[in-house]
Amino acid sequence: MRYIAFLRGINVGGNRIIPMQELKKLFEDLGFIEVETYIQSGNVVFSSEKVKLEILTNGIKERFSFDIIVIVKTARELEKIIENNPFPESDKLGFMLLSKKPDKLEKLTTVDGKGEMIEIIDDVAYVVYSNGMGRAVYNNNFIEKILGVKATTRNLRTMKKLLSICSK
Repeated sequence: MRYIAFLRGINVGGNRIIPMQELKKLFEDLGFIEVETYIQSGNVVFSSEKVKLEILTNGIKERFSFDIIVIVKTARELEKIIENNPFPESDKLGFMLLSKKPDKLEKLTTVDGKGEMIEIIDDVAYVVYSNGMGRAVYNNNFIEKILGVKATTRNLRTMKKLLSICSK
């Protein structure tokens, strides 16, 4: 089965640097096959019969000496995430992958998104970043704090590219 691992917060602002060749090698050393990375932000496509998240997070911690949030999706789950996009006309869309389906959604209604729109479907927050991701109200840190879940965000182009890599 094809999987995609989304690593949060690596190679951003000179922090938590992981060269993609070394990340690919780690996945191969952990027994995964057909491993391919995409851009420097920590996207890994790979094949395996099954995946245990602890193996990935422990492997990264042992090899690179820091804790990383890792969210894994199957190729079919990724396809469904893209299909479920409630804002198909937006060109400023972020797909915020959440570690689990949040149960505190009512807290979001009290927040002024300053023109941003957000809709959560299962364990994905679809966010229209009207002022750009760099100045977002609904950023990873905010969502993690208010919803009590871990999160990492990718744009539509990256999501579509990862799905196409899965289809090779």
